[in-house]
Amino acid sequence: MQDHPHHHNHGHPDWAQAKPIRRNYGLTAPQLGRYAQEGLIQTSHIRRPGQTRGVRLYNITDIERLIEDGIEMF
Repeated sequence: MQDHPHHHNHGHPDWAQAKPIRRNYGLTAPQLGRYAQEGLIQTSHIRRPGQTRGVRLYNITDIERLIEDGIEMF
């Protein structure tokens, strides 16, 4: 397998849909959309040629980095 900038082997996928992200990280689809619009996380919209509907995936590495960047030490 070739190295890819978004490939890692931490026991979880590199990309996920909004529903499992909500379950695992507590972030909603609207929040993910805002973070993507602000350039904080990458997304991919997979669809067949000529189709408008498809599957939106969010980059897990970007989401985990966003969470780590928000850690506050008291």
